[in-house]
Amino acid sequence: MAQTPPLSPMIDPRTVPSSASGPIRSPKTAELVAGTLRRMVVDGQLKEGDFLINNDPFEGGQHIPDVFIFTPIFVKGRVVGFGASVAHHLDLGGGAPGLNIHASDVYQEGLRFPPSKYSFANDWNGGAFERLVTANVRVPDLTIGDFNAQFAANAIGVLRVKQLCERYGADKVEAAMQEMQDYSERRVRAAIAKAPKGTFYGEDAIDDDGLSDDPLVIKAKVTIAEDSVEIDFEGTCDQVKRNLNCPYSSTLSAALSCVKSVLTSPDIPYNEGMARPVRIKVPYGSLLNPRPPAPVRARMIPAYRVFNAVMKALAQALPGQAIATGFDCTTAFCLSRLGEKGYSVYLEIFGGGYGASRHAEQHCGNGIAGRGGGSKAEQQREGGVGVHRERERQQHRRAGQAADARHDAEHESHHAAQAEEHQPMGLHQREECLSGRRGHECGFRSKSFHV
Repeated sequence: MAQTPPLSPMIDPRTVPSSASGPIRSPKTAELVAGTLRRMVVDGQLKEGDFLINNDPFEGGQHIPDVFIFTPIFVKGRVVGFGASVAHHLDLGGGAPGLNIHASDVYQEGLRFPPSKYSFANDWNGGAFERLVTANVRVPDLTIGDFNAQFAANAIGVLRVKQLCERYGADKVEAAMQEMQDYSERRVRAAIAKAPKGTFYGEDAIDDDGLSDDPLVIKAKVTIAEDSVEIDFEGTCDQVKRNLNCPYSSTLSAALSCVKSVLTSPDIPYNEGMARPVRIKVPYGSLLNPRPPAPVRARMIPAYRVFNAVMKALAQALPGQAIATGFDCTTAFCLSRLGEKGYSVYLEIFGGGYGASRHAEQHCGNGIAGRGGGSKAEQQREGGVGVHRERERQQHRRAGQAADARHDAEHESHHAAQAEEHQPMGLHQREECLSGRRGHECGFRSKSFHV
């Protein structure tokens, strides 16, 4: 009888690097894959070519469009880790193309993949699982294409870890992974130790749920101890019938993001280690830890309020490291059309600015606990990086406009001189002049993009 390959001791599992998708999806990704492993590996066999998948909001996932895929990394027959990716998919079925704002339960929001294991060779690439997904989405070319992009991303991650293990040995790589997590934990605990001790309270609210005028209140009690932090959301309102509920994992990630951004510094790796000193308690059945089958599509809106409630509490302890609230809303615009060849779906999500801090002005952009490589407070505290860069861009723009004006003046002068001499400008001369102008513009634009 075939046996499951042994898991590395470090595969609890725990997140090692942070995600480019931002703090809202890490480091608690580890909880998601851990739950999947408990279900799939203990009772089954994990082998080369398998993948794990989960988008279940009540099994460690976020909301339905966010599909997590994990690919085991085998080194000499042993699983040393997983390549992981998450993508927000345009359409996964449900009651409306792209976005069903009227969903009263999670079933109306799309296909839910419970923690499960499949074979890439047998179940994808025209296999049963791929056909199942294809048959239940409105834009299968786009959806299947995005799934394939996740598989490709995982394959690169798997390859890179294997290359590291070949070069340095699996034991040393695993030791380095462990040390990355331990390093983050030490840095976070040291930062907490310097913070004022005590219990602090913060509160925020969503205006209403669209069914009544009652605000949806989120309460946070933050206790800073010697080298740890406890956040208790007792007193938060109950879950609602609209899609404004926030899955437990999203609540954890938003709270952790705020703690890290206020109490620590951006150079601390955002991985499982930084989460160890933080304990979070969320009442079951509340807006921030709903019972199934609550709809959760707009979970970012309460997640913003989680971030803000914790921020308001921490601002009492560390006012110089907090920021004001900002746009803090998800505004989505969705268009769809059913034609002879099927659906066409377009979905755009618009961002906004985030609040000012003692160190910087308000910044316009797509800031959150959920988007981008660092949280909004960290970016603000680093001297107003966003504002500083915008000023630099304006300076470059003005410099470019001045250079263009000088160039135009020189160009006109050159024309006048040639007219006086009755010598028409040759084609090659005109091309040279135009290419010089284009070169300046391209150089300016390139620089502005890299600022």
